[in-house]
Amino acid sequence: MSKQAARHDREDRYIWRLLTERPRELIEPSVDESPVPGWVLIWSLIFVKMFIGVAILVFFNADKALVFVIGTHWFAPAAIVALLAPLGLFWARLWRMRQRRAELQRAEWHVESRTER
Repeated sequence: MSKQAARHDREDRYIWRLLTERPRELIEPSVDESPVPGWVLIWSLIFVKMFIGVAILVFFNADKALVFVIGTHWFAPAAIVALLAPLGLFWARLWRMRQRRAELQRAEWHVESRTER
């Protein structure tokens, strides 16, 4: 087999593999995926709920509309807290861990803590 025929055969196998096999990136998603879609959902729910409540108060009779909004939206603050609580716990733990790390580094290197000037 000549070199040109061998090269042509390799190219054919490569093209066939590209057409028949799925890329690895499609099979195994990346670990570095962004959490943005989750936050888009959470903030969309919050803003839509607020918009609907304000629209009801603006377009209907104020006293009955207020009772209606309170009656139908009473669970929204609990849902918002339930959705945002894990993030708050994560940041609180991260802050504590960073404080502890700084304290350990100061102790290891015998450095005084910074004083406010």
